[in-house]
Amino acid sequence: MTKVEYKEKHTRMEELLTLLTEKGELSMALNKELDDISEEIATYEETNFPFEVESLKEMRELNNYQRNFNAFRQ
Repeated sequence: MTKVEYKEKHTRMEELLTLLTEKGELSMALNKELDDISEEIATYEETNFPFEVESLKEMRELNNYQRNFNAFRQ
């Protein structure tokens, strides 16, 4: 995906999220479109904007957050 396509998909995702907020639900087709676009954007961002921990403190905070998040999910 190019940067232009990324921006277009991001704009479309925002449109769909606004529609979802206004109506409270999306049709199955629009819901699938939102899921697909979200996945494509996530893949692009993971590839082009990798998360890098800048310090040991930040790494520990992230680790604690993940641990709390996983405990909440179970």
